[in-house]
Amino acid sequence: MTRNIDRWVRAMKADVEALQVPSRVEDAFGRYRDRPVTFCRDVLGADSATRRSDGSSYQFDVLNDVVRHPRVAVMSGHGVGKTAIDAWAALWWLLTRPMSRVLVLAPEYSRQIRGP
Repeated sequence: MTRNIDRWVRAMKADVEALQVPSRVEDAFGRYRDRPVTFCRDVLGADSATRRSDGSSYQFDVLNDVVRHPRVAVMSGHGVGKTAIDAWAALWWLLTRPMSRVLVLAPEYSRQIRGP
């Protein structure tokens, strides 16, 4: 059993080493790896929504938190831009980390994923 696992691990390592990031992707998006806000502004042309109270940009604050913390939660009402943040973060992650995956879930399967 251990030999099979060792053989499988060696084969997987060889496959991973054979993968190469296309140089065009790395050249175009590599500089944004730790800069999601700059990515959103430069690549997507996005602007953050602002708070009514003080005019500060809260969506970009959340994106900056994603870089610094492994888990980020946003508690807010309806229609304040959480989906936009999710989309921006997913695009930023996928383009700055080629061959990665992003899993996006909805809180209620029956209503939001399986819906009509």
